[in-house]
Amino acid sequence: MDYVVKDEKKHDQRLEETMKIFEDRELPVILRNRIRAIGGSDVTFVIQKPLFKTDVSSGHNRLSIPLNHIQQSFLTPEESESLRKWNMKKASGNSTSMYVLVTNRKSVTERNSMKEDETVQLWSFRIKSKLGFALVKRRLQDDPRNRSLRGILDS
Repeated sequence: MDYVVKDEKKHDQRLEETMKIFEDRELPVILRNRIRAIGGSDVTFVIQKPLFKTDVSSGHNRLSIPLNHIQQSFLTPEESESLRKWNMKKASGNSTSMYVLVTNRKSVTERNSMKEDETVQLWSFRIKSKLGFALVKRRLQDDPRNRSLRGILDS
């Protein structure tokens, strides 16, 4: 898992900008209903982030969750103690601590045609006490940076 962020400032800036873009942090009703239908509860917004090259690369097969961008605690104390945190090295010599989701990443990425720079939200939920995740891909027209495209996409 050796990956060094070459442009640390740009990487951090993209994360910050994406966190501010969407004020709407509501899980889509259809997804909330699906989670309930499978016995899920305790739905929690975890993070919103742009997808980076390593998040969509089949060679890396992971979704990074920087700890300093997590919006709400979603792990039990036991899970927090047992999960491995990865310290990603940056060109400056600093590092960023993160969780990394790896299970089924490649199939999720391919099935949802996920691409670099798209914005996603990660939500957690529980079925009984077992942790689960829901990934919401933000639509292009929801992104205020794409205002000029709205007329085309809405028609």
